[in-house]
Amino acid sequence: MKTPDELKILHITPHMGGGVGRVISGISASDGASHSIVLLEEPTSLHFVNAAMDSGAAVFIKPCHAELVRKVDEADVVIAHWWHNPNLAKFLAHFPPSPARLVIWSHISNLTVPALSPGFLNQASMVWFTTPASYSAEIFSGLQQDMLMEKSAIVYGCAGLDDFPDLPRQAHNGFNIGYLGLLDHSKLHPDYVAFCKAVNISSAHFILAGDGGSHDKLKDLMHRHIPESAVTFHGYIKDVPTLLSSFDVFGYPLMPHHTCTTENVILEAMALRVPPVLLDQLTERYIIKDGETGLLVSGPEEYGKAMRYLFENPEERLKMGERARSHVIEKYSRVRMQECFYSAIERVMAQPKRCMDFSECTGKTPSDWFVSCLGRDRSCFSSSLCAGLSGQTSEMMEMILGCSPLLRGENKGSVFQYARAFRDDNMLTAWADIMKEASYAKRN
Repeated sequence: MKTPDELKILHITPHMGGGVGRVISGISASDGASHSIVLLEEPTSLHFVNAAMDSGAAVFIKPCHAELVRKVDEADVVIAHWWHNPNLAKFLAHFPPSPARLVIWSHISNLTVPALSPGFLNQASMVWFTTPASYSAEIFSGLQQDMLMEKSAIVYGCAGLDDFPDLPRQAHNGFNIGYLGLLDHSKLHPDYVAFCKAVNISSAHFILAGDGGSHDKLKDLMHRHIPESAVTFHGYIKDVPTLLSSFDVFGYPLMPHHTCTTENVILEAMALRVPPVLLDQLTERYIIKDGETGLLVSGPEEYGKAMRYLFENPEERLKMGERARSHVIEKYSRVRMQECFYSAIERVMAQPKRCMDFSECTGKTPSDWFVSCLGRDRSCFSSSLCAGLSGQTSEMMEMILGCSPLLRGENKGSVFQYARAFRDDNMLTAWADIMKEASYAKRN
């Protein structure tokens, strides 16, 4: 077997933005294998692309099919970074016919919608999850437990926190409750303002940093319900550590259908001794130890109580922050992350290269690809797909409109993202039109 230094690892990813870009560039900079990266889309930011190239990785943006096939042939291990992106769905549906060792590294939890097709575990060499929560996903309940454990591994979506600055706390007036991330209801809880109102601390100051589709609406709502002097919107922030060092608490109530896993921004807040207050749901339960490294709450009322407890008990808040830092610095060190990654690579390398055909679990058309990874929402779209364009009953339309709000958004594996990517697929267009018409009728 080849030593790690001799391995050629090929990453296939739609893009290198956000968390996935940090992970891929961090892994590429690690000691060990030779890494190459294929981007299936034009990058909107070159930050992590340049970081990967600076570490010696070769980056290829939208290569032609023949070049992509050649790179798959040359690689010892191919890693497909997966979150039900339409371009990655197309790549898997047309996976090169030559033998390969393929890992599907899932960067979403699979607890909600979208969710990885169980058939991927049969076809791929391995599937990697970025959270142990994925083992409790309903979508995998029909699989034999020994098969699931044999074909999968936990490889956290974190490149290591060793270099994350340990800044002193910024002196400030008031009690700073911070949020850092996407300001969009595809992530942030739709009742976020209710959470803030429940805090009821006269000196509370809410600091929100990030951009997204709900930015303007959220800003308007916050200013209607919270004194404007108690709210600051920063927009997109490059210097994350400095901003985090000004927070007393990290308030991060996410929407109940989210697909998040490791959530690096929570780990970064903890690394700067900022205790997080999260909802007691999904993957949040696996990130913090309730009462030790942060607090889990059931809703706005408990959120407000938790904030008042941390405000009224500053010594306990500081101790909780210290425990949070110790926990993440130990668990997510670069050495441990690299050991985790290359241990999983070793399991993949123990398998021979073989040909793979994902058409059995993804289908043949873009609308098939879309439906194949919808978890609990698969049945309603599957029924609609089987009925065809002329068979769309009012009952079917109602079922489609009752799907996860993530599927009704603009991106993140939504109907609209797939319809834009595959404009010739009439069923995707029809589903998008159903959602547009319902949205228009609701507004009027």
